[in-house]
Amino acid sequence: MKEKISVIVPIYKVEKYLLKCVESLINQTYKNLEIILVDDGSPDKCPQICDEYAQKDNRIKVIHKENGGLSDARNAGMKIATGEYISFIDSDDWVNTDMYQYMLKEALLHNADIVECNIYNAFEDKTEKYNTDHYAIYNNNYDIMKAYIKDYNIKTVVWNKLYKKSLIKDIPFEFGKYNEDEFFTYQVLSRANFLIHIDNYYYYYRQRSGSIMGSSYSLKKLDSLEAALIRTNFIKVNYPDLYFYQLKYTTFLCIGHYQEILKNKNLDQDKKSRKLIEKYRKKLKWKISDLKKIKFSLRVFVVLSSISLNFCANLRNLFNLGE
Repeated sequence: MKEKISVIVPIYKVEKYLLKCVESLINQTYKNLEIILVDDGSPDKCPQICDEYAQKDNRIKVIHKENGGLSDARNAGMKIATGEYISFIDSDDWVNTDMYQYMLKEALLHNADIVECNIYNAFEDKTEKYNTDHYAIYNNNYDIMKAYIKDYNIKTVVWNKLYKKSLIKDIPFEFGKYNEDEFFTYQVLSRANFLIHIDNYYYYYRQRSGSIMGSSYSLKKLDSLEAALIRTNFIKVNYPDLYFYQLKYTTFLCIGHYQEILKNKNLDQDKKSRKLIEKYRKKLKWKISDLKKIKFSLRVFVVLSSISLNFCANLRNLFNLGE
């Protein structure tokens, strides 16, 4: 195997974790890597650490830029990537040292557009399996989208995947979004014709209480709802057979976000976010034929949410019903 893999690592305020991440990359059993460390204006010692690694390993390229967020950092890395394949690793996570050798082998064996691996949630004192998916091959576009939209067998996150560069090179990450993968992944999958999910656990997803994704509810997470609405419209036009499943998902996502806001009286005191969610919910139109596809208990909440999202969310909170 001679193909080059470009590994893009966006870096911001992760001085405590960066060494473990980079070490897991430079010690890969597959050596033909281009490791792109993108210092996103980090105010700690991360810029210095990046430069020191670049002096030790000529496979490492460093970009120093003003802070622009995760999406902007990934986009900066993609602009200079020269590999035939691209991978994204978050700088507080780490991977098994044989990950790229095995994933590239699978990609080349099947001429796959994407290879995806299983994930560990990595806590301070233990690791837990995040997903237990088995080895699976999806050899056409519809099956890939079905696995993503209906069956939830393909994950939205980008960092457990190896991509053909030709598949993603002209799809930028949405600038300024906190759920940037939600805007990105459905577009990529809609282009893919061959995806392999391997059952190896290669990626360690560090759980940090201070991170946005690992913290308690934040209004910043509403970005995921915006992305879901955009995806819903896309699925309706391009994959009508899967539209019902996406419609159901986005509807209950609206309800779930509203529930979280109601649980925290300190959030959304001007009610702007609630009005935004209500606006999104009104755009989701259910046909009677679609309502009949779901069980009665869910049907009740779909109808209630179209009448009063506030009442619907309060009722679900009263009975402790999750998203």
